[in-house]
Amino acid sequence: MKLPKPLRDFAQKHNFTWDAKANLLYGSWQGYYFTIAQNPSGRPTHIITLSVGQTDGRPSQALSGILGNLQPDYKYLTDFSVDGYQAKIFFQCRFAPQVKTYVQQMDEFIDALCMSLQSAQLVNCCQKCGSPEGVSSCLANSNPLLLCQNCRETAAQQIAEKAGEMKKRRGNFLSGAVGAILGSLLGVAAWVLVYRLGYIAAIVGLIMIVCTFKGFSLFGGKLNVPGILFCVVLSAAMLYVGEQVAIAWEIYDTFRTDFSVTFFQAYQSIPTFMEYDEFRRAVIADMAYGYLFMAAGGFSVIWSTYKQHNVAPTLQILESVTPVAPAASSPVSSESDAGQQ
Repeated sequence: MKLPKPLRDFAQKHNFTWDAKANLLYGSWQGYYFTIAQNPSGRPTHIITLSVGQTDGRPSQALSGILGNLQPDYKYLTDFSVDGYQAKIFFQCRFAPQVKTYVQQMDEFIDALCMSLQSAQLVNCCQKCGSPEGVSSCLANSNPLLLCQNCRETAAQQIAEKAGEMKKRRGNFLSGAVGAILGSLLGVAAWVLVYRLGYIAAIVGLIMIVCTFKGFSLFGGKLNVPGILFCVVLSAAMLYVGEQVAIAWEIYDTFRTDFSVTFFQAYQSIPTFMEYDEFRRAVIADMAYGYLFMAAGGFSVIWSTYKQHNVAPTLQILESVTPVAPAASSPVSSESDAGQQ
């Protein structure tokens, strides 16, 4: 994925590195190390991550207060969270024409944040244990981490064990297919329920594919390419079934009192009602929106599920992180950007 021009200029200005595969910018700013994850869809939505603590390895109580004090001054800063040493800051821009202003504000925010971190005498540190020594930036399956040597070795060992378990895991297509069918039936029930409540059921198209894939995973274990293809076809077919059941129920409710029709008779009458243009257009619109939502959200579901079952986890070291000097009176220069491996 390519960066929008304002972000390319932003990265060049601060000597940040862009990892297109992970949708990630990373680098040091006034000595503090940041990762900026971009929404995979390309929308101007970013998660800024850093890990800082006190020089003695303890977490700082001041970090939440620093972010809380800065937030009102930046309208694109929608939220933030602090978990131990790690802070995540969420920036979001709703309209494309605002991207230039959005990136400029993100630039100003990080600059102000660095000044506040220096005033609080905080330093880069491992997000797990808080050690400021031997810290490196890493990617674990595209997830950015800041880890010291001991925590990196522990993480690498855990990842190696998980990769071994994944390699040994075997799937059962038959039981997985049963689970997928059961999951898709939940999707059908959701479609009918939403339809009965008088709402547009299109969003259930996404729920359908999620339920189908989850059912296959729970019953069949490993989900390989044949299983994925089965789930996709089944999801599409069961969405059609859900629409047929929903409109049959609508017909049944309308005519059961005056004509004493059964639900089965109402279902059989669907082809007759489909001859009416208005009725047919409404059904086609329901199906079209359902498949649209299924397609729009389905790709990420399919890809994440495939990776979960078939792509072995990895730990990639990006670069070493030079500790920032804690003295507020002497800002650290961009020399700490060095050390990329």
